[in-house]
Amino acid sequence: MTVEDLLPDNYRDRASEYKKGTDTMDVWFDSGSSWAAVLEKRSDLQYPADLYLEGTDQHRGWFQSSLLTSIASKGKAPYSGVITHGFVLDEKGLKMSKSLGNVVDPIT
Repeated sequence: MTVEDLLPDNYRDRASEYKKGTDTMDVWFDSGSSWAAVLEKRSDLQYPADLYLEGTDQHRGWFQSSLLTSIASKGKAPYSGVITHGFVLDEKGLKMSKSLGNVVDPIT
């Protein structure tokens, strides 16, 4: 696959200005190992963290990838507990999301 294949149509004529990265790790591995960069590097924090707090969409995302990387390297979870929260819904009962375009502009 070329860089041109990855660009939106209106950028394809400028493909020579871009290069395709070759050293990208899986995004879930990257975020899932963030506990090592944070908890092990800051003297004011301890491993494991008391709590991970995120939206319910992270059960199979950040929570799971953090758990897998920590179990594999340390033998235990990077957190003692997990709390998930819900989401603000629009008038149709759908989760408000920038990608859905149903958010409220904070400036207006």
